[in-house]
Amino acid sequence: MNVFGTTVDPTITLHGGECGKRLIPHIIDATARATPDVECFSVPRTDNQPRDGWKPVSWAQVPHAVDYVAHMLVQQGGHPPAGSFPTVAYIGREDPRYPIFVVGAIKAGYQALLISPRNSPWVDGRPGMASVAVAPWETWAVAEMESFPYTKTFEEAEWDPYVVLHTSGSTGLPKPIVIRQGMLALNDLHRTIPARDGNRTWLPTWTSYSNSRHLLIFPLFHTAGIMTSTMCGFYYNAPIAFRDPSLPITAENGWTLMPPAILEQMSRSSRAVEELKQLHAVGFGGGAIAPTPANDLLNHGIHLANAIAATEYIYFPYYSQPDPSLWPYNTPGNRVASMHFPELQEFSTKVLYRPHPTLADHWTYLSRADDIIVFSTGEKLNPTTIEGAVMGHPGVLGAQVVGTNYFHAALLIEPEFLDAIWPIIDKVNVETVAHGRISREYVFLSDPQRPFPRAGKGTIQRAMAFKVYEPDIKRIFEASRDEGVVAVDLDLTSQSAFVGGVRAAMQSVLGMPNLDKDDDMFAAGVESLQAIRIARVLRVSLAKSGVQLDEADLEPRTIYAYPTIAQLAAFAYSLATSSTYTHSLPPPYPNKPAPADNDQVLIITGTTGAIGSYLLDFALASPRVNHVICLNRSPNGEARQTEASARPNLPNLGLAPDFHSKLAGSADRIIHNAWPVNFNHSISSFEPHLRGVRHLIELSARAQKSVPIIFLSSVATVEHWNGFIPEIALEQEDNWSHTSTRYSRSKLASSMILDAAATSSGIPRAIIRVGQVAGPRGPHGRWNPQEWLPSLIRSSFYLGLLPDSLGVLGHLSWSPIEDIANIVLEVSGVTAQTSVKELDGYFHALNPKQTEWANLVPTLRELYGERIQKVVSLEEWVDALDKSQAGRDGHVDRNPAVNLKLLDTYRVAARSTRTGASMEKVSPDLMRHWCEQWGF
Repeated sequence: MNVFGTTVDPTITLHGGECGKRLIPHIIDATARATPDVECFSVPRTDNQPRDGWKPVSWAQVPHAVDYVAHMLVQQGGHPPAGSFPTVAYIGREDPRYPIFVVGAIKAGYQALLISPRNSPWVDGRPGMASVAVAPWETWAVAEMESFPYTKTFEEAEWDPYVVLHTSGSTGLPKPIVIRQGMLALNDLHRTIPARDGNRTWLPTWTSYSNSRHLLIFPLFHTAGIMTSTMCGFYYNAPIAFRDPSLPITAENGWTLMPPAILEQMSRSSRAVEELKQLHAVGFGGGAIAPTPANDLLNHGIHLANAIAATEYIYFPYYSQPDPSLWPYNTPGNRVASMHFPELQEFSTKVLYRPHPTLADHWTYLSRADDIIVFSTGEKLNPTTIEGAVMGHPGVLGAQVVGTNYFHAALLIEPEFLDAIWPIIDKVNVETVAHGRISREYVFLSDPQRPFPRAGKGTIQRAMAFKVYEPDIKRIFEASRDEGVVAVDLDLTSQSAFVGGVRAAMQSVLGMPNLDKDDDMFAAGVESLQAIRIARVLRVSLAKSGVQLDEADLEPRTIYAYPTIAQLAAFAYSLATSSTYTHSLPPPYPNKPAPADNDQVLIITGTTGAIGSYLLDFALASPRVNHVICLNRSPNGEARQTEASARPNLPNLGLAPDFHSKLAGSADRIIHNAWPVNFNHSISSFEPHLRGVRHLIELSARAQKSVPIIFLSSVATVEHWNGFIPEIALEQEDNWSHTSTRYSRSKLASSMILDAAATSSGIPRAIIRVGQVAGPRGPHGRWNPQEWLPSLIRSSFYLGLLPDSLGVLGHLSWSPIEDIANIVLEVSGVTAQTSVKELDGYFHALNPKQTEWANLVPTLRELYGERIQKVVSLEEWVDALDKSQAGRDGHVDRNPAVNLKLLDTYRVAARSTRTGASMEKVSPDLMRHWCEQWGF
C-alpha cells in the first residue's frame, strides 16, 4: 500500500526495488540482467540517411556505457570526497550519451550539469575550466568495462543529486536546479495514482500505448528532453528514439512531445501532418499553441496532449484527456510533490488557469501571473533588464518588450530617437539570452496620442499597455519585415561563387566569422530569431539579384531543414535557378483541341542517345505515328523523320522562325529526353538545359493543340525519400532534401519548372522518374561499357576479385532499355490511347520485380572462369580497387572503375503501365546476354 491507498499492478514487473524508492543505477543493472535483449533506446542507423531507419540499443548495452562514463570521470578527476558531488557539465549531440552521462556521474560521485550547446564558446574563455572531448556514442555502446559499483540504498541516496538543470530564465538569469534522486523516484508513483473515470495520469498512459516508443524532439539539455527520456525510458520501460533532425517522424514511434512552435510549423506541411497522424498522441509543452494550427491538427485526427511541467517538479500528475476536442483542458491529479523547496508547505507557480464553463475539474492554461514573456518556442524572457537599459536613455520615456505567443521579441518605445538609442539596444542584446534579443526591424515607436498607461508610482501597467497597442503588435509580427533588411551581393554565375557569398553573409548576420560552410549552425548556437534573420537576408539578397521569391519559398523552417551554409546555399541556388525560368510564364490558352491519337506528329529531343534512339525506333514503328521531328545538335533524317539542328537554350530553340511556327502548328506531343549525364557538372553548367525546358514550354503554349510535354526525369531526384515514393510533386522544401547530386538537382529543377507551367500556363505535363536503365534485351546494341556496372565487372578481371554484394546498389530493379522506351511511349499516349487530362503528374519507370546481385554471381563466375579468382566482400573489393590506383598507369582499359572516378560510387554502395506490369526481373540469362555484348 502506498500514499494513495493503492498497490502496484501485480502484472507489471518492476526491476531495481520498490516503486517510489527505485534508484536509476539499480534499475538499469536489474533490467539489463532480467531483459538484456529488450530495446532501451533507438538511434539513427546512419547520419542524414532517413531511409536507413533506426537501430535498437539493448538494455544489455546500457550498464556498460554507464560504467564507461564512471571510469572515465574517475580517471579524469579522481574519486571525489563522499558527499561532495563536484559538478561536471556535458554538451553534446542529441543521442543516448546525455542520460548515460548523468547516471555514470552518479556512480562516480559527481553531479552532471546539462547546458545548451550555444554555451560551448564560453568554455574556452573560462579560466581554470578544463574540457575533455568524449568518444562517440558507438564507443560507449560497445565498451566492455569492469563493473563500477554503486551500493547506496534509497534512504542513503534520496537527497543526492540526480542531475543539475537550469531554469529557462523566466525570472532573470537562468538558475541551476538540482534534481534529487528521491524527487525523481516520486514520478515512479504516478503509476499508482487511482484511475478517474477510467483515465490514468500522463506517464502510465503514454507508456502503455501498443507502441510505447517515444520520439525525442525536445533537446536533452532541456528538462522536457532529459526527464522524459529518463522517466519514460528507465522508470516506465518505454523505448526512447533519439531523433536525427534529418529523420522524419514515422509509425515506428508511438508518441512524442515537442515545443508548440515546431508543432505549429508542422501543421502547415501536409507531409508532416501525415507523419503525425501515425502517432498515438502528440504532446506539446513549454508554451501555448495558437488555436488555428491546433484545430487544423485536430481536424486531421491528431490526438493532442497539453503537457504541463516545471523544472522544479517535472510532470504534473494530470489525467490524460480521452476527448480529443478537449485538448486544452487538463484534470489535475491528487497531489504534486517537490523536494526542491523542503521548507515550504505550499508553492505558487504564478500561473493562471481558467475552468471549463460546464465540465467539473477541467482547467486550461491562461497566462503567467507575472511579467514573463512566453514565446511560441516555449522559451521565456524576463524583459525588465532590456526595458530598464533602454529607458536609461534620456530621450526615452518608456519601453516595453512584447512577444508572448510569438516567435521572438519586439520592442515598443516612447517617444522616438531610434538611431540614438540603438547602441544601447545593441549592447543589451549581447548581455541577454539569444532568444530574447531585439532586431532593429522589430523596434517600433509609440503614438504620442496613446501614451503608456501608468500606475500611481509611475511604472508602466504592462497588461493595459499591451491592450492599447495590441493591433500594432499583431501587425508588426504578422507583416513581412523584409523591407528593413539590408541585402548583400550574391554571385549567381556559379554555385561555388554563390556559396562564397552566402557564407560571407551568414558569418556577418550571425556574428560568427569562423563558421565553416559545413558546420551545423544550430550546434554552433544559432537561435530561432537568427534563423528568421537568415531567411530574410537571403530573400532580399536574391531579390536584389533579380530572383523574386515568396516568403513561403524561404522561411525560418527552411534554415532548420538545411542547417549548414553549404546545404542552405545549395537549396537557395537551386531555388534561384528554377525561379529564373518560372518568371513571366505564358498565359493559359483554354479550349485548345486535344492532340491527335492517330497520325501523330511527335517532337523528341535527344534521339542520338541510348534511350532516345529506342524512342525514335519504336515511335517510327507505331502505326499511330505519322511523323517524328527530332531536335538534336546534328541533322541525319529519314523519310518519316525530320531532324533539326536545335539549340534548346536559345529562343525558339535556335530554330528558324518559320520552322518553329510549323512545329507549333503541327505538333501533338513533346518528349524531352535530351540531358547531359554527367554527375561532376556544376549546377550552373545545366542552366542551358533549364532554359531549354522553358523554351519547350513556350512552344507548347504557342501550339494550336493542347500539346503535353513528357519529361524524362530520374528517381535520383527522390533518392533519400524514406519509404514508398509517392507519384506526386513533393513539397518544394522536401524536394531539395531528397536529392544530392547536381545532375539530379537539375532534373528536379526542370520538373518544378514544368509544375509551375502546369499551374500558371495550363501546360499538360508528365514527369517520368526513370530508374536504372540497363542494356538491351534484344541482340542489337549493348549497355554502355563505361557505366558503373560494366566498369565494375571489367575491373574485377583486373583485380581477380568479384564482390559478393553491391551494398545499397545490390537490390536490382534494373530495366532493359527497350522496356523503358515502351513505358515512355505508353505514358505519353503515343502507343497507348491516353486522354491529355490523364497525362498529368508524375510516373515511375522502374522494374517492380527485383533480384539480388548474389543471384547473378554464379553466372559471372561460370562465364568468366579463371579470370575471377575469388569472390570477396564489397568492402574488400573496394579496398583492393583503392590500392590498385597506385599502379594504374597503362591500364586504363583494364581497370576502368578507378579511371572513370567511380570509386566513390562503390564506397557509397558499401554503405504502372502494361510494359511495367509485364517486366521480368534481371535473370542470370539476361546478365549473361549483357556480358556477351560487352565482349570483355
